[in-house]
Amino acid sequence: MNVWIKRLALILLAVILAGAAICTYIMYSAKNAVPVLNYHQINDRDENALTVHTDQFEAQMKYLADNDYHTITPEDMVDAWENGKELPDKPVIITFDDGYADNYRNAYPILKKYNLQGTIFLISDYVGTYPNYLTWTQAEEMQESGLINFESHTLSHEQLDSTSPEETWNQVDGSKKALEWRLRKEINFLAYPCAPTMKNCSAWSKRPVTKAHLP
Repeated sequence: MNVWIKRLALILLAVILAGAAICTYIMYSAKNAVPVLNYHQINDRDENALTVHTDQFEAQMKYLADNDYHTITPEDMVDAWENGKELPDKPVIITFDDGYADNYRNAYPILKKYNLQGTIFLISDYVGTYPNYLTWTQAEEMQESGLINFESHTLSHEQLDSTSPEETWNQVDGSKKALEWRLRKEINFLAYPCAPTMKNCSAWSKRPVTKAHLP
């Protein structure tokens, strides 16, 4: 009987220690997590899942400012995780996918009003090509403000889990080179179009092109 009691006590102790380890991990992960707010279009015209109305967007940005949130860039986040860079209290990343023209007309003035940073992931072939997307002049103005950071969303928004290896590389590397040439800055981050989860996509992004990738 004593042997079984000892075994039961050891099992209970192991369960308690495992539970404590899991709780510690969860608490540590939550403490070091950085929320990312992702937007696409900001306008009062379109009614779809990718669009936030201008007044709604402003209300959300006002909430962040009023509640002492501090915006950071993906570069800041990775630097903190890899090199121990200290982040401000209540950090948050604001991102926009695709590079719509209304990011300049509607979102940018609101970000300036509340002194909040944002990162726009550009489809490089669309910039200055289609009327619903940013021009290079607009992108340069936003970048010079110090509030807007630009990264890659591929060349032409191909879904990377359905392209050939050669085209996948072209989409990633070609966009990086185009953006670096036009914006005169290093491009280190890629936001996957349509959030593919295929392993080959992660493998491509680990080549010496991107520092990190976001779904």
